[in-house]
Amino acid sequence: MMSRGKNATGLNKLQRQIDQIKFEIDEFCEDDLPNVGHASPGRQSAYSRAQNMKKEVFSLETNLNDLDVREQKLPANKFEEKRRTELKRLTLLKSRLTEVMEQLEPDEVEEDYFRKFESHGTRKSILKSPDNFLNESVPSKSVKIKSVTPSPRRKVTEQNRDGFDEDDDDDDFEEDYLEGESELDVDDEDDDEEEYEETDEDEVSEDQVLHIVRGLTNYNAQQEGDLTFKVGDQIEILEVSDDGWWTGRDCHGNEGLVPSTLVEIVHEEQPIKQKNVKAKPPLEKQRSGKELWENLKDSKTSKTSVTDVLKAMKAIPQGFRSSTLGKWYQKEEYRSSSYVIPKTNSSNLQYNDLYWDPVNKKLRGQQTSTCRTITLVSVKFVPPIGAGVEILSRHVYFALWDGEKILSNIHVVRAVPLERDLSWTFTPKVAKHIPSLYDGELVARINSDDRKISLLMELNYSYVRTSTGERSEISCGWASLSLFDESGAPVGNKNHDLIVNGGTPFEKGVPLDPTIGVNTNVSLMQSILRSNRQPKITVKTTTFNKVTKDIYDMLPERFVTCQRYARFIGYFRQHAATVFCKDDLIERGTVFDTLLAQFPRALDYHDLMDALMMTWEEKAKSSLNRSQRRDNAHVQSVFMQCFNESILGLLQCAHLPPFHWANETAEKARFAFILSFLQKKESLGNLLSAEQKFKPINVGRMAFTNNTTHALYPQPITKELHSPS
Repeated sequence: MMSRGKNATGLNKLQRQIDQIKFEIDEFCEDDLPNVGHASPGRQSAYSRAQNMKKEVFSLETNLNDLDVREQKLPANKFEEKRRTELKRLTLLKSRLTEVMEQLEPDEVEEDYFRKFESHGTRKSILKSPDNFLNESVPSKSVKIKSVTPSPRRKVTEQNRDGFDEDDDDDDFEEDYLEGESELDVDDEDDDEEEYEETDEDEVSEDQVLHIVRGLTNYNAQQEGDLTFKVGDQIEILEVSDDGWWTGRDCHGNEGLVPSTLVEIVHEEQPIKQKNVKAKPPLEKQRSGKELWENLKDSKTSKTSVTDVLKAMKAIPQGFRSSTLGKWYQKEEYRSSSYVIPKTNSSNLQYNDLYWDPVNKKLRGQQTSTCRTITLVSVKFVPPIGAGVEILSRHVYFALWDGEKILSNIHVVRAVPLERDLSWTFTPKVAKHIPSLYDGELVARINSDDRKISLLMELNYSYVRTSTGERSEISCGWASLSLFDESGAPVGNKNHDLIVNGGTPFEKGVPLDPTIGVNTNVSLMQSILRSNRQPKITVKTTTFNKVTKDIYDMLPERFVTCQRYARFIGYFRQHAATVFCKDDLIERGTVFDTLLAQFPRALDYHDLMDALMMTWEEKAKSSLNRSQRRDNAHVQSVFMQCFNESILGLLQCAHLPPFHWANETAEKARFAFILSFLQKKESLGNLLSAEQKFKPINVGRMAFTNNTTHALYPQPITKELHSPS
């Protein structure tokens, strides 16, 4: 047979050679293999032929891996896709030939048995026809075992080579046979149990399962050789590959390739005994209905999301994941609105973060060991999502973490895309006003000097699938900015270019998109160009003056927020300290105060905070001169007026459009209504206007209670909490 593995340089040529070897293997398995039995003289030649074909498959695989993308006419991504497809075909051919060779491999013990069996003149007709053996219609127990499970016998032979006495096995076997022909026909229960245990042990050593995985979504085979599975199906992984396609076997015995991104590992490195079809245990314990029902109750079911569908369609890069911080941002306890509420200790008898200054009669600022100002500059070369998806929003979630758990609230900043070079920018000016949602100037503080603490940034897309209208959010990478330098000192004024990682923050070493990674097999110039195209996020750290420091000291001790929010959060906490801590007896229970009740709620809506800032700027020009700014009581009264004229009135207005995230039409309509509402300079004018309609007064919305769960810090987000088993 002519070798096809040598001197093959082109992908098309190798594809033709793979088609040819596949045709020969199919012809061999369908036409030649059924005519080969244990007594057939051509069994050895058939084994040699299968061995030669397997060598050719290995040679083709080597040549396919050695192909250089620079010598191909195809684009790099299409070339890699075709190469992966051909490698999958070769993997299936190798697996098929391995099974054939195990059936045809000569077994000295087995051949010796047939020679003895034929020399005694018993049941010679069985050996005369190879069809009887292949059809598994032999009534003899011993013949059945030898024919169906040749691989355990092959293992015994290998053990003999390692030091076991092969003659002892033959003598024992001959003595068992000479005891009487009836023992070949009578099914002895003890022999069945012993034989089943031996077969089972050999199968474990031969067919070891690397993982047991569970399907996360329904997956239909896209190409020949793929394995179809559904949500919750358990699959045994037999071989793991670096390209993300694993060889697996389902509960029905079907084998094929499984995409690793659509399954989760249930058990790792646990050998599973693969029972041979013919070697069944004599007595199998019947599980009760109660046990089956308990397993059904414990099994997990998950709804197929849009992200799962995109993964199955291969419409997103390999490093994309469902949003981690976005998932927890949906929960109120991890937003800024929960963290600004004064926190109590475990006894609920005092506040942990409110300290009253009786001399100056105001809230005493609390210094923290770590406080940094960060400016988000740009994000470059983030891979886009595939066709059929419309991107609604590009945004970044921020939080403090120590590499293992998330410690603070979650803050979000939206980006403005530059489609030309896949870049994102921040802090745009719109009509001399920067919307706070797009403001990339942040302050992060935490009362800890742990050098592991850093600022976690997770990039996200909000998108809609155009064919179905389904909306979802997906993480397109993350980065971490350390707040300390190598010497342990606080990081100074500096620009930082951070590589965007793939996977979730709890995964390590996952590339965002392997197709644009740095390849050691390319030239130096190409390596430099590829490194310059790596996804990066650029941030700048700066210092602040004493006046700004006094403002930041009014913030909670674990907090990340927009710098422009810091002033108003400080005024809110100053008001809370006046209400709760001014007297010697700490006020507990429900307090009827609109500022305490409604301001935390407004922090979750950037357009309401923009309304407060615009009102404050107008009031500050006329009501706050230099001397008045030093009067704490006067500043607090101006802040209360601004709050009543903007946030309080808007929240009670019946015509205020509802807030919809990443809906451009709804956001524009809502902001236009807010601007028209603010044109009336006084709150009394809005209250008496015939154009406005207000909601009925709800006393519960005007009351604040410090006995809720928000008075305690929420549980830090860990890997176990994020992905419970």
